[in-house]
Amino acid sequence: MKLLRIHGIAFVAVVGLALFAAMWVGAGTTGIVSGTVAGEDGKALSGANVAISGTKLTTVTDASGYFVITNVAPGDYTVTAEMVGFAKASVDRVQVTMDATAQVDFQMKQEAIQETTAVVTRPRPMISADQVNTLTLVSSGQETLTRTDPTLVNTVPGVLSALPGTNVEPNGSGLPHIRGCRSDQIGYYIEGIPITDPNLGTFSDNLFTTGVGKFQVYTGGFGAEYGNALGAVLNEVKKTGDSSPGMTVGSFGGGSAYKSASTEIGGATPGFNFYGSAILQSNNVTGSPWLAAQSYSDAATKIVFPWKKDTLTILGLQGALQGDLAGVFYPASGDFVRQRYVIAGADWSHSFGPESFLTVRPYYIHAKLTQMMTNNFGMYLDNWSDQSGLMLGYTSQINDRQLVKFGGLLLSSNNNNYTDLGGPYSEGNVNTFQTALYADEQFKLNGRVTLNAGARFDSIAYDRKTAGDASESVVTPRFGVSYAPDSRTAWKANWGKYSKFVPASSVETSYFGAAPSDIGETSPQESTSGEISFERQVSDSVSVRVTPFYSNYRHLGDFVTDGAGVTTYRTIGKGEARGVEFYARKKVSANWQGWVSYTYQTIKAGDGPGPLDYTPWDQRHTLAVVADYKKGSFGHTLRSDFGSGRQDDSAGPGISRHANPYAMFTYTLTADLPKSSKIGDSLTLSVFNIFNNRQAAQYTYMFGPRTGYSYFGERCVSVGFNKGF
Repeated sequence: MKLLRIHGIAFVAVVGLALFAAMWVGAGTTGIVSGTVAGEDGKALSGANVAISGTKLTTVTDASGYFVITNVAPGDYTVTAEMVGFAKASVDRVQVTMDATAQVDFQMKQEAIQETTAVVTRPRPMISADQVNTLTLVSSGQETLTRTDPTLVNTVPGVLSALPGTNVEPNGSGLPHIRGCRSDQIGYYIEGIPITDPNLGTFSDNLFTTGVGKFQVYTGGFGAEYGNALGAVLNEVKKTGDSSPGMTVGSFGGGSAYKSASTEIGGATPGFNFYGSAILQSNNVTGSPWLAAQSYSDAATKIVFPWKKDTLTILGLQGALQGDLAGVFYPASGDFVRQRYVIAGADWSHSFGPESFLTVRPYYIHAKLTQMMTNNFGMYLDNWSDQSGLMLGYTSQINDRQLVKFGGLLLSSNNNNYTDLGGPYSEGNVNTFQTALYADEQFKLNGRVTLNAGARFDSIAYDRKTAGDASESVVTPRFGVSYAPDSRTAWKANWGKYSKFVPASSVETSYFGAAPSDIGETSPQESTSGEISFERQVSDSVSVRVTPFYSNYRHLGDFVTDGAGVTTYRTIGKGEARGVEFYARKKVSANWQGWVSYTYQTIKAGDGPGPLDYTPWDQRHTLAVVADYKKGSFGHTLRSDFGSGRQDDSAGPGISRHANPYAMFTYTLTADLPKSSKIGDSLTLSVFNIFNNRQAAQYTYMFGPRTGYSYFGERCVSVGFNKGF
């Protein structure tokens, strides 16, 4: 208690200082655009003007032809270069993402002075050598192409299921696994705000993609600015009013299996930018072993106030979920799961110039999860937390070779847990205080080799009620290198250590009555991961990426029952994941776009001295194909999924047995309607599980003999419209 009180005083002091500093500094979910400008002969051009379209961001090249513009809001831009005596040059579709650098190089054509200015435009290369980590980007337009199971529409797991390295639970929960990590070992971020719940260790929201503009997925190594995750980081960046002006409403329905209604509105002026989005959705899962009818509500608001060198961004999110527990695990009706959350954040960003900016980001998160299981197991669980956090960061492109980032985090969380097992009642109200410091440096040795090194310090203090305070800390280094022999090829390698703190709900349980408290272990879960990636742009519109990887996990946490029947949380587990990812992407050209994602991996874990066993989410081969073709008023999207079958659940030591291979197909037809139509701007027809494949997605031994307990949902047809105003 004393330890947390000291941390609390420090937190209040730092927050006060940060709020004072916010008068002139700020926070940003921003990226960097940098590059060089040269003539046709390859000689550097000094004094060329470089600008980013749709913004007031400009700069001038130095003596070596180098330029950099920091603090650029995520989005797709056209970057231009101008200089007297040369034709104006531009590069379109430059993707700026949070905490990453977009490299843009110009080779300007000399011309005689003319009254009419010629413009030479070319697309940006699809390979980014400066991005040392394996990063997969999904835009809001691409997110709509990932439709598969109706329960995964408009959700983070729905997007992940189409990407390499991932495996999504088929049991109705949609919980994601990435390179062997469980859903409670992944790092979740929205606009750079960590939304991992310190109380339960998993995501604080309902994983809806409401208002998503860009979706960033680091399946392997990730930079030191991200933490409290073992092997993957997900970050959502919401839309802005200038990217989605006007108002749109939409409605989709397909019987009880899938119903959805949504709206979004946005607008922008020189001094104000507003975006809002909301969705209502319901599903009824026919093949789920435990979760049947579900209903969701989710809303997002983002307001941006740019002013000279400062930008204030206000973010508000809220959502709720209600699901009926049913299936083989819950034969008696009336049990349910209920979840709700609120996220509020304020970013203030201040640029010191084109090369550097400072950030401050205070935020608040409320998360609550209730599970009513009295009709089946005589059990009732109620968990909630209130988090108050502050993030600080500084980014500087020192010169054309060196980029540095450093910052930190303070997070105080009031955690509450109540459990009714039919007697005795128990609670586990262990409050936590987390701190983090990180430093990251990227250095270009030459035009081909880029090095990256970073380190992160994380600590946590647990305010236990009966066993006294406990604290843990860990330092995790990360290293990466990229070699680009040409503008279309890149070899990359990453190695790093990562950690995840034990959730507060597992650290201590106090009973009402004579039973003694259960004291769980607090050692952080840890992993060591490495990868080698080869990226190649094979044509103007097609790129491929091949990434072998490995991950070793230790101190994995789970509840263990000893010989006396006492169950406590132990961090004695270990695991490993080995595999190869393949990702081929085609950007829009000749009316086509899409991608192919394939993963081969083996995943093992165990908590004893013997050999490791395959986990229930082990699936050797996973393939997803997304193809989209649009011509005239009609668009056609085909989503295909293939898998070799998941490992049986509770199979026992030494048993390796998987479900049968499967294939699933979803087709979507989109038709643009005439402007005079009273129905809307477009109609959409989707057919989920075209061939009505109802085979078992997984088997279990929990009920005695091998039994299929999770099945693919039946065919579902949905029709919807969108109307813009």
